[in-house]
Amino acid sequence: MACQKQNPSTAFPEFNEIFTNALEYLDENAGWLEITNSDDKEEGPCSIWQSNSGQYDVASVAALVRLFATLPRAPGELVESVYQPFAVTVIETEDPAWIFSTRKALNSGLLPATRSKHKYLPKIQAVSHEVPSIAKRRAARDEFAREVEERLAKREPVIFVTDRADSLPDVAREAATNWKSLASLTWPMVSRLHEILHGRKERWPEILNQPVSSDTGFLSRAKPDSLALAARQPDFAHVVSAIEKSSGREQSVANPDALKDVKGLGDSRILLEQLAADMTTWAAGDVEWSEIPRGTLLFGPPGTGKTFTAGKLAEQTGFHFVATSYADWQKHGHLGDFLNAMAKSFTEARDNAPSLLFIDEIDSFTDRETAAGDNADYTRAAVNALLEKLDGVRSTEGVLVVGACNSFDKLDSALIRSGRFDLKVEMKLPDKAVFAEILDGHVGAAVSNQTLHEVSAHLVGCTGADAAAVVRQAKSLARGQKRELTDQDLLTAARLFAPASLPEDLRRAALHEAGHAIVGHALGQGVPIRAEIGSQGGSVEFHAKGNYPTASELEVLISTALAGRIAERVFLNSVSTGAGGDEGSDLAKATLLAVQMENQFGFGAQRLLWRPVEINELNSLFAEPEFSHKVALRLERAEKTAKTAILKSRKEVMAVATALMEHRQLGPKDLEAILTPNLGGHVPEATTEVSPNQDLTLPLSEVRAF
Repeated sequence: MACQKQNPSTAFPEFNEIFTNALEYLDENAGWLEITNSDDKEEGPCSIWQSNSGQYDVASVAALVRLFATLPRAPGELVESVYQPFAVTVIETEDPAWIFSTRKALNSGLLPATRSKHKYLPKIQAVSHEVPSIAKRRAARDEFAREVEERLAKREPVIFVTDRADSLPDVAREAATNWKSLASLTWPMVSRLHEILHGRKERWPEILNQPVSSDTGFLSRAKPDSLALAARQPDFAHVVSAIEKSSGREQSVANPDALKDVKGLGDSRILLEQLAADMTTWAAGDVEWSEIPRGTLLFGPPGTGKTFTAGKLAEQTGFHFVATSYADWQKHGHLGDFLNAMAKSFTEARDNAPSLLFIDEIDSFTDRETAAGDNADYTRAAVNALLEKLDGVRSTEGVLVVGACNSFDKLDSALIRSGRFDLKVEMKLPDKAVFAEILDGHVGAAVSNQTLHEVSAHLVGCTGADAAAVVRQAKSLARGQKRELTDQDLLTAARLFAPASLPEDLRRAALHEAGHAIVGHALGQGVPIRAEIGSQGGSVEFHAKGNYPTASELEVLISTALAGRIAERVFLNSVSTGAGGDEGSDLAKATLLAVQMENQFGFGAQRLLWRPVEINELNSLFAEPEFSHKVALRLERAEKTAKTAILKSRKEVMAVATALMEHRQLGPKDLEAILTPNLGGHVPEATTEVSPNQDLTLPLSEVRAF
C-alpha cells in the first residue's frame, strides 16, 4: 500500500449513492427516519436528535469510510469489480484489529446496499478467519480452510477479509482476482467520520495545519475501538489529541542524534544514517515504503553493540522498538511454542507500526541444506516459518526487520537474499580511539586522558561491551573504598578484566602479527588497514580484493596466513600454538584454501573436477593419501614463499613488532611509514636469533596434521 504525503487541506470526497445507502444500513435506528425527516420538529434540549438520529457502530462506519477510499467509487465499476461470476476479492487490513469491523461494514452495509439497488445480484457475505486461542488455532485454521473451499466451489463471487495474505489458505490466494489493501487511515477520513457522528462539518483544515497533524505514524496505529472512543469528542481538536494518546505517540518521539551515541561505526555509520533518514522521510509521507531497503543485517563479533545500535536506530526514527532473539522464542518450549512466540513478535511489530523488529542471534537459524540428525526437521520448520514471516511483513508499511549475527556465512541462503535483508552492516571491534571515546563517555572528567589512552591500548582486541564492564568494575572498586572514581581504579579494573600478557608472550604475538603484515604487503596485498595485539591475541586486516581471485592471489592468501608462524620460528627459533586452534585459525584458513584450490576452484591436477568442500568434511578428504599429499605440497610452497619474504624484510618485521609492543595497535598510516621508509618512516634495527640460511620447511608428517 503506497504511503502518500497527506495534504491536510484536502477534504474527503462525498459518498456516492451506494455508500450513502450503506451508511443507512449500518444505522441501527434507521426506523426513526420517518420521524426525523418530518417538518414537524420541536424545540427543546438535545434537539440534534431530530436532525441526526443515527445509532452507529462507530468502528464499522470508520471501516466503511476506509472501504470507500479503497474500492472503485463509480457504482458500476464497484459492481463489475466485486460481483463478476467466480470473482474472488481479497481485502487486506494489515492490522488484525480491523478485520471484524471491515467485515461488518461489508456484510451489514455495503453489500446489502449494493444489492438493494441491483436486486438481481447474488446475496453474498464477506468471510474472514478468526484469531482464537493458541490451543484452538489449528482447528480454527482447518475449519476456515474448509469454508474457503466450499465457497470457491460455487459460482457466486467471494470476498475475503484478512490482515495479510499469508493468513489465507493457498487455494484462496491462487484464486484471487482482486487484491485490495484497505486504504490507510487519514485525517480527512477521520473528519468525515466525525461529521457523520456529530452531524456537522468542522473547520478541520485549520486544526490539521498544526504541526502535530503532519505526523501520521500514530494515526496509522489507531485501533477501531480507540478511534470510536476518540470520535465521541465533540471538538475535532480533542479527537486528534485522543487518538495521539491512545496510539502511544508520546513514546515514539524521534531523537535525530541517537546514532551519535554509537561509537566506532566507521563506514557503517553512513549506511545506518541514510537508512534512518529514509525511514524518517517515509514517516513524513515523502517517499513510499517500497523504496526503503528491505531489512538490515548487523554482523560482527559478540559484544560489538549490535543490540544497542538497533535500539538507537529505532530511537532516531521514533519507531516502536521490538527486541527479541532466537533464544527468546525457543525458551517457550517445543516447536509449536517456538513458532507461536515468533508470530507474537511479528504481530507486535505490525500492531505498533511504524516499528523496528530486532531479531538477535539470527545465525541460530542454520542452513536447511546442511541440517542433519535429530534436529533437522526442527531446523527446517524454524527457517521456513521465519521466511514466511519475513515475506509477510514486507507488505506491511512501517515495519523494518533488523537481524543480528556473528557471521552470516552459515545462514540459509534464502534468508539473506535481497528482498529480505538488503543491507549488510559490519560491526567491527573498536580501535584505540573508539575505546577512548567509550571510556570517556562512561567516566567523563573523573579520569585523565593519559589513563584513558593507556586503558584503551590495554583493551585492544576486546569489545565495547567489555569496556563498559571495565568501567562498572572500576566504579565498584571506588564504591568499596567510599570515594570518587580515580585513574587507579580504571587501571586496576582493566588489568583484572584482561590480565596483562607476559613480556615474552607479548613479543611473540608482536612478531607473529608483524609476519602477517610484512608478507601480505610484500606479496601485493597492500598496506594493512590495521595490525594489533592484545591480551587476547592479535590480528592483521587487509583491504579485500575482488570477488574473483586468481590462483596466484589465492596462494598469496595462503602464504600470508602461514607468515605469523614462520616469523615466530625465524626470530624466536620456535613456534607456538598461535597459528592453530579452531576453524578460524591461520592453519585452518590456509588448509581450507589449499583444499578448495585442489577440489573446488579448478586449480588442482584435475582442473575440471569439482567436489564440494566443507570444513567439517576435511577428515574424510585427507583419508585419501594422494589428495593429502597434494594439499601438503601446496602448503609447503606457500610457506617457502612466506619465509623468503620475511628473510628479505627482517628490519621491517622487527620495526612493526617493536611498534606493536609499544602502541598495541597500528593504523594504515603507521604501517605505511614503516613499510615505505622513503615516505619518512623510521625503521629500527632488527635482531634475530637464527641463521637466515636455516631450512624452515616443515616435514610432511607435520603438514598433514593441519
